[in-house]
Amino acid sequence: MKTAPLLAYCHRCMERRLFPGCAVAFGRSSDPAVSILAGRLTYQRDAPAVDEDTWFDLASLTKPIATVTAALRAVEQRRLDLETSLPDFFPKIILRKAQIRHLLSHSSGLSAYRPFFKTCKSGDEIIDAILHLEPEYATGSRSVYSDPGFILLGRLLEMAFHQPFRRVVEETVLEPLRLSSIQFGPLAGLAATLKIAPTELDFRQHGIAQGVAHDENARLFSGGAGHAGLFGTIQGVAQFARHILLAVKGHPQAALPVELLRAWTGRQPWLASSSWGLGWDTFTPESSAGPALTPTSFGHTGFTGTSMWIDPEQDIYICILSNRVHPSRKTEGMKDARREIHAFAVEALRNTK
Repeated sequence: MKTAPLLAYCHRCMERRLFPGCAVAFGRSSDPAVSILAGRLTYQRDAPAVDEDTWFDLASLTKPIATVTAALRAVEQRRLDLETSLPDFFPKIILRKAQIRHLLSHSSGLSAYRPFFKTCKSGDEIIDAILHLEPEYATGSRSVYSDPGFILLGRLLEMAFHQPFRRVVEETVLEPLRLSSIQFGPLAGLAATLKIAPTELDFRQHGIAQGVAHDENARLFSGGAGHAGLFGTIQGVAQFARHILLAVKGHPQAALPVELLRAWTGRQPWLASSSWGLGWDTFTPESSAGPALTPTSFGHTGFTGTSMWIDPEQDIYICILSNRVHPSRKTEGMKDARREIHAFAVEALRNTK
């Protein structure tokens, strides 16, 4: 397999200081993932090299891996119904017309982001603040990618399973799928035994954040919330992506509910003019999927420089982990880099046929 062009492109990204290092994994449903490893954990010449055991802050990949998959299990087990209204769980919520499906499709009316950590001191205070948010648009009228919506979904899953969110994810996702290389932070206490890619210079952390969720709101949930907080290695994320691909293709070894997952990874007929399925984004010409993937593809990205895209038509999954927020989040070009990396990965796989 010709992976040299992909590796060379990753090195060009590092020369542009898009990220100090990255790990890419791609493959088909029937084969183990191919890994491409480039760069170091930081821009220091003596920094450790990125390898398959490097843990990255997955940022919003927490949403599909943890929250969406746990919600899928909850619906499968009839603990939740997608059409249940949020006031049934949160009587005080101002968002009276929103249902669970609206949270999953980012169409509830909630804002994209709020820096709750500036005024709140705990996860409970953040939840209370979300319940009192006025909608920014009519529920179900469009999609606005929303961290507050997924924070609320994480709390809702706790209520459905009667367990802390971390334990819900462990029991419904990580343990059944044997994803030992994915877990919630903070990993700061494990820095001596794990190779952890640092993220941003953060004065609240008295230096560079390493093993602590880059998302400040997630930190108030002890590092693990419905929108962010997971850490993982490239093989762990690739293993999850392969599980998803096996399921949507209806493979006999699928470990997730096939028909349910197919419905969630496609656009919703009741939500016009939106690319969102239930917790998964779908292909658009301008998205980070890029032209090498087909219109059947779906995926998700993460702010720290992570992404995962799955293309059932081509039987391909592609995962990218990087710390593009090191030492500052003020870098641009990750969307284009994802598109290029996808193109190189698809070409490499085509050459193996």
